Amino acid sequence: MEVELVDASPWDDVVEDLLVSRGFSIDDDAAEQAEDPDPAEGGRRGAAVVRRLRRARPQVLVAAGLALAVVVGANVVEGRAAAERRETLAAALGPVPSLAEPLEELWRAPGWYSGDAGEVLLVRSDTGISGLDPATGAVVWSRTDAAGDPELGETQEYCAPVGERARDLGLTVDATGRQSVAAQGAEADDRPVLLACFASGAYGYSSGSDAREVAPAPWTLTVVDGATGRSLRTRTVEGALINALSTEDDVILGTATADGFLRVTRWDPDSGELAWEWTSPEPIAPGGTVQGWELRDGFLVITGTMRVSVSVETGEPGERGEAVSATDNTAWMTRTDLGGGREAVWREGSVHLASEGEVLGPDGQVLFALPGQVLRPHHYDGSFPEVLVVGAGAGIAALDLADGERRWRSDEIVGSSVPLLQVDGVLVLQDGNAVHAVDVRDGAVRWSTPDGAMGYGSSLTDGELIVTSEMTGTQTMLVARDVQDGTVRWRAPVPEGFMFLQTTGSGAVLAATQDGVVALG
Repeated sequence: MEVELVDASPWDDVVEDLLVSRGFSIDDDAAEQAEDPDPAEGGRRGAAVVRRLRRARPQVLVAAGLALAVVVGANVVEGRAAAERRETLAAALGPVPSLAEPLEELWRAPGWYSGDAGEVLLVRSDTGISGLDPATGAVVWSRTDAAGDPELGETQEYCAPVGERARDLGLTVDATGRQSVAAQGAEADDRPVLLACFASGAYGYSSGSDAREVAPAPWTLTVVDGATGRSLRTRTVEGALINALSTEDDVILGTATADGFLRVTRWDPDSGELAWEWTSPEPIAPGGTVQGWELRDGFLVITGTMRVSVSVETGEPGERGEAVSATDNTAWMTRTDLGGGREAVWREGSVHLASEGEVLGPDGQVLFALPGQVLRPHHYDGSFPEVLVVGAGAGIAALDLADGERRWRSDEIVGSSVPLLQVDGVLVLQDGNAVHAVDVRDGAVRWSTPDGAMGYGSSLTDGELIVTSEMTGTQTMLVARDVQDGTVRWRAPVPEGFMFLQTTGSGAVLAATQDGVVALG
């Protein structure tokens, strides 16, 4: 059987090289006849390849086709793997843009970043709050702070995205406390993001004093159209505000009465309807304060003089309800989801209480004690979940998640370091004014920055590069390094008055400065 090939092209070279690389032979006589006597007559080379391939044995051509299919198949698999990696990083890091190119100043505005409302960025100033166009920094709308009763303290208004549209854009949290995932096609939705706004006097502090008035005069929660800044509806609230939480498409408010009872309500900002209201059966918030407030497994867990939980869905009390000792001097408590129903709990002690923690199993049983705070960052791609890196005295250590046995220990990095991200098994930590990258498998330090990284925990990453601010002589620069090996990809000057970097819910990159906010891109 003879195969005729026509219209030779540069791809013939690729096919020939592929055949040879795979160990196939080409007809030697044809090859000799095809040699170009004159390099200037390069056009004959394509024809020569045609003649060689035409006389190649049929099984060779079949094998070549199979080899090409393998290559194409491998490319498809690699493409799918790359797409899956991008999806994994997007889920772990959020909507951060590519950092492949140096960041440059796009615009600047007075004030400080206060939140992301999808169509606008919220920026506060000394006189009010404004919605800015993320692309240009132009003021879309502004709201001036009201001159309220000075006995209620400051009247600065603060706003947070709430409602269905905010949920669909990934600007709220779900019932477990995790950031909601943006719905497909949500950007094309023309509904405005709603904002829940209230004056800081709602917290009940008297002007010029640290003393808290537990039951200030009734205050107003205003629902605002995030696209125009227009007030849509209001709700009068009694009691001192403890916390406000935007979850799913509703708002949950916690307030304290004058006698220390805790009142929690959930309501729909889109319709103004109350979903449920719950009041503690006994005073648990003396002085209008609580020690803890967190979403966990569909429950709002509040720690005052007693630990209580309320179903986010129904408002019914949960099973938790143990008393908290008056001598419990825990400064704060953190919980880290470790997957598989396991979680790490760490209680940071205050003056009279040592810090302690443990890893809990799916049924709440203690699996093993922790020597220090867990160093698993919020930006985590799920790599090597069986390895848990923790602070261990003056250094860090890795524990086997199955049994708590130590895998390695390193004293090169202090245990109080701040975890920035973990990608492909590389954990990046900030230790004071330097950044280190550690291989979680063996504790080897992959790379470190020189002393001088600025801003506590101030960094950006897209999963491939990490950007930190570093001193070079007397000048502060933004420096982008490869996460895996620390290679410097680019350097760029920081904006004038630079303080730290931050990102918004929709992925904009901002720099906080001494006199305003600067958008970078």
